[in-house]
Amino acid sequence: MNRFDGFVGSEALIERLCALIKGGKMPRSVLLTAEDGCGRNLLSRMLAGEILNDSGMLTLRNEHPDCLMLSGSGAAGMIKTEDVRAVRSELYRAANMTDGARVCIVRNAGDLNRSSAAALLKVLEEPPADSYFILTARSRFDLIDTIASRCIVMPLEPLSPERCAEKAKELRPKASDLDGMSRTLAGRLGYLLRAADDAKFRDTVHDAERLAGYLMSRDRLNSLVLLSKYEKKQTLVQLLELTSLSLGYTGRQTGSADAARISEILNRSRQEVGERNASVKLAAANLVTRICR
Repeated sequence: MNRFDGFVGSEALIERLCALIKGGKMPRSVLLTAEDGCGRNLLSRMLAGEILNDSGMLTLRNEHPDCLMLSGSGAAGMIKTEDVRAVRSELYRAANMTDGARVCIVRNAGDLNRSSAAALLKVLEEPPADSYFILTARSRFDLIDTIASRCIVMPLEPLSPERCAEKAKELRPKASDLDGMSRTLAGRLGYLLRAADDAKFRDTVHDAERLAGYLMSRDRLNSLVLLSKYEKKQTLVQLLELTSLSLGYTGRQTGSADAARISEILNRSRQEVGERNASVKLAAANLVTRICR
């Protein structure tokens, strides 16, 4: 039974993981890295199922008793120290009472704060018997070095926009403009399927395509008009992320240093808006000034 059926892309990585598990050489701690929308969290659950020999696909539904999950919660969306300690206690308790493997998935490990990261580090340094840790993040640099250095980093391979659109057409045959949105989203299948299902997100994808054009042509007025629609921090951060994706892909495909530079500015601005309690309107105005000056 192939528990990775249905996952699109990263064939070499999946083949490597299967060989490691079959050979009894699976690392105790791995870090799956990929940008949002590339399937890193889905792959983490599939990998847990392979480790646990989950014939019922319970890990995909977060229902397997030997698969524990840590993820952000609360208004700040951070992984709490008490949650890490609870999982650590459960892993040690189970290791003393039962045989067989146990898996802890740390979803979006960049959401660890200093305290919860320190608590996780302790269990990574002295893991319970037969326990495995699967961390996910956008990049190894989202984690403190002492945690990242204890994991085998396994990057997912991005899909081409063409292959992404082709798969999305199989899964969403009635959706329209999948080819164009796939290019804007730089082949992020998870995001493309969301755009097919969610009209608001789809509108944001189209706005990201328009904003990318305005910024490349230094159209200050239309950039500001479009950004003025996004009055909440969360929606602005999302728009900036998607626009950065689009321009980053353009930069890689065409060799445009300007597109790559604007993509990096957008990415930094997205992080700044998300982390600081700043005015959304002021942040948007400052962004346009930095790019269109």
